[in-house]
Amino acid sequence: MKRKTVNNWLIVRSADDLPVALQHINSMILANWSQPGGQLSLHGIWIDSSLATCLPGADSEFTVRESIGVQGIWQLCSLQGTDTRTGSSAAPQDVLAAFARQSRGKSSRARPQLIPIVSAMSATGTDPAPIDRLLAFAASNSISVPAIWYQDALSGRCHPTDRSVIH
Repeated sequence: MKRKTVNNWLIVRSADDLPVALQHINSMILANWSQPGGQLSLHGIWIDSSLATCLPGADSEFTVRESIGVQGIWQLCSLQGTDTRTGSSAAPQDVLAAFARQSRGKSSRARPQLIPIVSAMSATGTDPAPIDRLLAFAASNSISVPAIWYQDALSGRCHPTDRSVIH
């Protein structure tokens, strides 16, 4: 049996809802949400009014393992899945592709946005390759990327990056 990768994403209705969602997540959820192997590591934030009302996974190879939030405003989702094309564990860019597919054709005033999260949750530090893959997918699919955020290794808190951290 193949081990299934867990992908953790924050889905938010609009950028205006992000401060409230982040406040809730930073104050209680990251410290208390169950995750195998320790603290929750987020892959990114998907800003999309249509997906915030309908959890991802309904039309894809992913299942929602766990979810918490305010329905229609924000959802913190733990998604599991296996790439049906290769049989390997699904990568974050595969989840992003599923989000993009679900968003297409839905009525929305704003175009979906991606905020990748650089996570320093492992002892090896940050690896830029996963972020580079998300950014490449976003660029090739006309997905706006207004910022890149950082998840602190000690506290688990997410926040906008200081450019000097990335470059």
